[in-house]
Amino acid sequence: MDNLIALGLEEIKFSNPAVKKTTLLTYSRQLNKLYKEMKLQDKPFTFTTSNDKGVSRATPDWWLSAPQQVLDWLSDKPWGTELSARTIKNYINVLLTITRNHKDKHEGYNVLRKHFDTLKDTLLKKQELQLPAEHEKILKEISMEELSKGLNPYLRNCKTANSKDLLSATNYMLGHLHLDQVLRNEPMSMVLTNEYLNKEDFPDTNFIWNKGRNSKLMVIRNNKIRNPAKGHPAKEVKLTGPVNSAINKYIKVLKNNDKYEDPMPLLVKDITSSGYGLRIKKIWGHKGYEITSTMIRKLYAMEMRKKYGGVLTKEKEACDKLDHSLDTHNYHYILNWD
Repeated sequence: MDNLIALGLEEIKFSNPAVKKTTLLTYSRQLNKLYKEMKLQDKPFTFTTSNDKGVSRATPDWWLSAPQQVLDWLSDKPWGTELSARTIKNYINVLLTITRNHKDKHEGYNVLRKHFDTLKDTLLKKQELQLPAEHEKILKEISMEELSKGLNPYLRNCKTANSKDLLSATNYMLGHLHLDQVLRNEPMSMVLTNEYLNKEDFPDTNFIWNKGRNSKLMVIRNNKIRNPAKGHPAKEVKLTGPVNSAINKYIKVLKNNDKYEDPMPLLVKDITSSGYGLRIKKIWGHKGYEITSTMIRKLYAMEMRKKYGGVLTKEKEACDKLDHSLDTHNYHYILNWD
């Protein structure tokens, strides 16, 4: 299985040599799920192999020879559950990415592409209505301030100087980091360091520079929209106030547990993207909320619009902080409650 995933990733890199490491990790997880489910459900599991420019390549025959069967399978509750249109679109994107170099030889590619474009168009039209998903409806009832207060129990749990409550300290730090900087999932792979990491040796590393007790600098070099390989500039932001205090508390508890090193991953344990998403959801679980990083970002965007009445300069400020375009802001982050 691992070898098949590796071959699939090589095919993707062959199509797009500049593909980001984080994108490859996402593709790897998706391919792992697809291959396992194909095997469990006794789907055709043969591959056309070739060698092109020294690269071993493997293309799943079924995806190209029977594309409509593949599409029917994705719509027929694989993994025992019905997939959302967006999830199906993401999986078809993986298929297209791997089979792109064979589109001139196989009509199957065009069938997949047509279905992908239809799904994308349908989702875009739905997005234009700005209707909230079911799990997002809670955002109408809560505020960033309320979420901030919801972190207080964690502070109480690790408030003493000799506290070793690493779980509470981590939740307190991550909660404030997401509320203050409205991040995506960048913290899962961040580094915590007492020295500034130079661009030459760490071109795609995101980190928090602990300059001192009262001074922190967050540096984002690589995320969904920033690719250092394409010369995109880093985003650098000073962290002050509650988030600075939360990081100080986290470092203190790390030291109390003899787990602090310089430099070190921001999170003590390695975690997948899906695992990190679940971790963030649990932070406000004691309030009865399942809040994701994306939901925090949407809540921030809507509070900024309400506070400043949609003034363009303030909207651009919000976009800069959220690290996305104004179009993305309007289409994906502002919800319509009517």
